[in-house]
Amino acid sequence: MEKRSLILGLGLSGRSAAELLLGKGEEVLGFDDNLDTLKGSLEPLVAKGLKLIASPSMLPAMLPGFTELVVSPGVKPSHPIYSRAIEEGCSVIGEVELAARYCTGRIRAIGITGTNGKTTTTYLLTHVLNASGFVARAVGNCGVPLTSQLMDMPDGSIAVVELSSFQLERLETPFLEAAALLNITPDHLDRYPSVEAYARAKARIRVALQPGAPLFVNQQVAIQYSSLFERAREITFGESREADLSISERVVMRFGAVEYNSVSDYRRVGSDTLIAAYGLATGLGVAPEAFWASLATFERPAHRMEVVANRGGVTYINDSKGTNAASVVHAVQLLE
Repeated sequence: MEKRSLILGLGLSGRSAAELLLGKGEEVLGFDDNLDTLKGSLEPLVAKGLKLIASPSMLPAMLPGFTELVVSPGVKPSHPIYSRAIEEGCSVIGEVELAARYCTGRIRAIGITGTNGKTTTTYLLTHVLNASGFVARAVGNCGVPLTSQLMDMPDGSIAVVELSSFQLERLETPFLEAAALLNITPDHLDRYPSVEAYARAKARIRVALQPGAPLFVNQQVAIQYSSLFERAREITFGESREADLSISERVVMRFGAVEYNSVSDYRRVGSDTLIAAYGLATGLGVAPEAFWASLATFERPAHRMEVVANRGGVTYINDSKGTNAASVVHAVQLLE
């Protein structure tokens, strides 16, 4: 049977998924609750063959005719089309899962998740890898859908994939050769019934790991949510020297032994970001010296502790990406 896909949610991720599937010669239909406001941005895809469904009342009867339903991360599982597809046993995947199926065997991929610091960690690791001679791109929840990069990424290049809990919900393909879980603090409780349910979604990053691939887990997360992790498989990180990988007092320790001395400027980014990126980078073959040299030239992404002006002895900082209490506390601690 010819593949026939329905894209539910036609924002950036949904449009990118549609572009990929249309390029593969598949029949693609799309629906969005705000279709009228998106029509201008959808015109190029319509010209390539995307068929738009104007009335949601048509969809329940059509669902069995689709090979799969591709849901955008912003679409809640409670959405009537999403929930109906689950009830009827339809194949439901996300945009990252769609991309993962095309990555395997051609593009290397590293995953990064957590409540706070995901984007900064993603960009820092990408910066370090490129500075060290790799070809790497930051993709995923940072605003660059992985599906949009697949066709022009060179074989053997590295996708550093920022993964939100929403994206992890429908991820199944083991395509990551390493990953990091930075932290878990209460967030998105309009979507999840409890913090524990949110943590379970974050812990699903394990599902996407290749066999034997390392998962770096914040030590506090590993302790607080111990039932979600297998201690023998994960590598804990933190500022405490009891963690498997730690940075404190300008010394890097790994499994109880000193790995590197005289770390400089290591509080310029958050400790979770720094230690996770260090563990992932050195695991890919970046020398510790090269990592710290690259850190000196790294610039934080926009809207994250971004100094915008100094007036009358007052420094004005744009941290508009600090969208929850834990993120704000973390930002203030960076100023100490």
